[in-house]
Amino acid sequence: MTTYAAVQDAIYAWVSANIGGATAIFSDQDAQQPDRPYVTIKLLPVVKLGVLDEERSPNEFGIAKIVGHREVTASIQSYGPGAMQLAYGLQDSLQKRTILDEIFFTNGMAVVNDATITNLSEDLETEIEERALLEVMFRYPTEQNDDVGVIESVEVENESNGWIEDIELESL
Repeated sequence: MTTYAAVQDAIYAWVSANIGGATAIFSDQDAQQPDRPYVTIKLLPVVKLGVLDEERSPNEFGIAKIVGHREVTASIQSYGPGAMQLAYGLQDSLQKRTILDEIFFTNGMAVVNDATITNLSEDLETEIEERALLEVMFRYPTEQNDDVGVIESVEVENESNGWIEDIELESL
């Protein structure tokens, strides 16, 4: 089962391992900006794929599994000198079998788009701050349990003969 926390951890591990020693942080935190160059990670809303997840038949204890698929986009911004190169390095790393196998596939994740890079460099009064944006979409499976209970007996009523009979399911 892939959890949202596992997705966050996998994306952070991938970014951290492929930015050449720059600092990686999640963008939604209350802390000072690190020294440049650095990279921020923001996971955009998780999208449920399909109208309904699939409910599997319950086991002998009345527990049914509900399985589905989710999609999340990682918005990764790099800041400071070499920001574009950091984004290119991350983009290129998605072609490595080792990255795909060791970080993503082991966590049940798949990369589903060609990661695009946008140059967001801007003029900050007296200098240009180099910035780059890389967006990568991932899919992963989810699973949850639903305790639907167990039917222990069934009462059958035959209207034509007027008899009622209890049937224990264990005897079937």
